[in-house]
Amino acid sequence: LQAMNQARGALERGDMEIKAKALSKAVRILEEGLRGGLNLQEGGELAQRLQAVYAYSVQRLTLANMRNDHAPITEVTQLIEPLAQSWKDIRGSASAALQPATGPGA
Repeated sequence: LQAMNQARGALERGDMEIKAKALSKAVRILEEGLRGGLNLQEGGELAQRLQAVYAYSVQRLTLANMRNDHAPITEVTQLIEPLAQSWKDIRGSASAALQPATGPGA
């Protein structure tokens, strides 16, 4: 998300070099980090759907880079933000569950 926001800002300022670098970073994160981390055999339908979202996002960011268009960047940001928030929520819940109990009866 940070790389996409940076790309959008660079595009608005007309800084094509920063825009290209930021979009390349966002694409690498989607392809190598998120798509690369999916286990399609064990992840079932969820993993397949996430793979489709990530692939679509890469296509849209590539288009944004080629056309110097901020609309696909905004679209991908709106797709990825809820997923990112869900992962943060899950991580927070898991961390809370692993905290040792304190107080009476603990």
